[in-house]
Amino acid sequence: MAKVNVKVKNRESLSDIFKGIASGVTGFFVFWILVIFPLYTHDKYFDILSARYMFFKVWTLSLILILIGLGIAYLFIDYNNNVSSPSAVERLFLFFKIENLKKNINLVDIFFVIMIISMTISTFGSQFKEEAFYGSSGRFQGLECWILYFLTYIAISRTFKFKIFYLDFALLAGCFACIWGTLDFFQLDPFGFFINVSGHQRGMFASSIGNLNTYTNYTIIIFALAATLFIIEKDFKKSIFYLITSIIGCAGSIYGLADNIVFGFIGFYVIVPFFCIKTRRHLLRYLITIDILLFSTFLFSKGLSLPHNTMQSSFFQDLVNKSSLIQYLFIPFTIIVVVSYFVMNKIKPNYENIIENNLTPLDSSLTKKIKVAYCVLIIVGIIFVTYVLVDVNILKINADFWLNNIPSSHQLVFDDNWGTHRGHNWRIAFTNFTQNFNFFQKLFGYGPDTYLIVSERTFYDEMVSRYGEVYDSAHNEYINYLICEGLIGLISYLGILISSIRYAVKNMKNNPYIIACAMAVVAYAVQATVNIAIPITTPIYFALMFICVSEEVKAKSVV
Repeated sequence: MAKVNVKVKNRESLSDIFKGIASGVTGFFVFWILVIFPLYTHDKYFDILSARYMFFKVWTLSLILILIGLGIAYLFIDYNNNVSSPSAVERLFLFFKIENLKKNINLVDIFFVIMIISMTISTFGSQFKEEAFYGSSGRFQGLECWILYFLTYIAISRTFKFKIFYLDFALLAGCFACIWGTLDFFQLDPFGFFINVSGHQRGMFASSIGNLNTYTNYTIIIFALAATLFIIEKDFKKSIFYLITSIIGCAGSIYGLADNIVFGFIGFYVIVPFFCIKTRRHLLRYLITIDILLFSTFLFSKGLSLPHNTMQSSFFQDLVNKSSLIQYLFIPFTIIVVVSYFVMNKIKPNYENIIENNLTPLDSSLTKKIKVAYCVLIIVGIIFVTYVLVDVNILKINADFWLNNIPSSHQLVFDDNWGTHRGHNWRIAFTNFTQNFNFFQKLFGYGPDTYLIVSERTFYDEMVSRYGEVYDSAHNEYINYLICEGLIGLISYLGILISSIRYAVKNMKNNPYIIACAMAVVAYAVQATVNIAIPITTPIYFALMFICVSEEVKAKSVV
């Protein structure tokens, strides 16, 4: 075997060279997923799902092949340059020693491996193995797709080096998509994507994303990312950029006319204060993000007077139509923000309890009081909402009062018609799980992305007779995982999700920007309670999630 002469000072410098190359390759991949992927189309909306999935598949496999090639080259060069001990091969074996595995393997690794194993069992235990593997009866979210997600996770978590410009360019791409979607709302069709699309279907699609529900699960990621960065950014000029992108992301989301965006907003606004409000500047900017939502609602109300997409209404449209006062809430709230600014500047800070350098801190006791008050407010809100829902649907003591005085009150009634037939869809799903599934199917599901097959085989006549449609997804990601991947699959996925967010929070001191990725993941995860996973946008969500984990790997790695 010919000896390859590569001059290196020591084994560590050789390792650093290859780590740098691998990081660059993965960084290029992440850039494409966050920036180019959401804008990529082949034949407009006509093949957007298959084209976008193939884009993700080709780029992921290319990434993995390149990284494998780099790994082999590193081992080969290291072997032929006897610099020092231990060798790369020896270090590879050291990685798998029990004491090192405990330090290098994290919870997401464990949950993800369990998820892939359980999905493999589900696939080969399904009556419809081909459909389960490729996801061909659904939206390509089969075992093959999840293997690609897993490979992407390994690459990003182990080789990616975070730089803020990845998020900045992701926001630019997202704002472009949001402006495009807003123009589509006003029937302007800037790029001719609706040519040859029937009039009935024109109102179902937007921007470069496609279906409105998919479009809004992407825009909520953009808004949450931008708004969090706006809250935490120290540099004033950079914060202006994040402020503008927050406004565009918020308005673009509302113009998407999909109610899942309401859940995304709730997820963001409820969770972000716990992790991002540490100074009076953070608090003030959080209030500004609320004002952005109210201002975007105002813009939406004014836009309704112009020619626009009338194929479907939304929660915000109902609010605007039923209460003109809501249109102008941003005016008094803006006054509140201005007053808060002057009040906060008059509060004498306790410099013995500085939270962040170079910032005017909130007094530690004041911070604690604010968070306690906020928690009480959330608890009271949850109790109130729970009482109203129970009263409307079960007790019916004051049901007429709530239904007659709350905007969009029909959303309070949980029956088969709720959420554009989601109530009926979910009832079918739970009936199948509790009554029609055997023990194996309860644990491992019917097969990845086989929801259409399940619903057709069990409730086809009822679906068609009642609503003239069949359900190819639960329109709730978590119920969908329960039916298709079973209890083990659902628990594993929740483990991946929660652990990723936990790692981002844990490591935000080392990299404060990482919390923005986590908040985008949270917003997506909450809206997913009424939406579907689809490889048109899900790879973007997972990329941000995996970036959260990469910080934990970087902090803990010992080999």
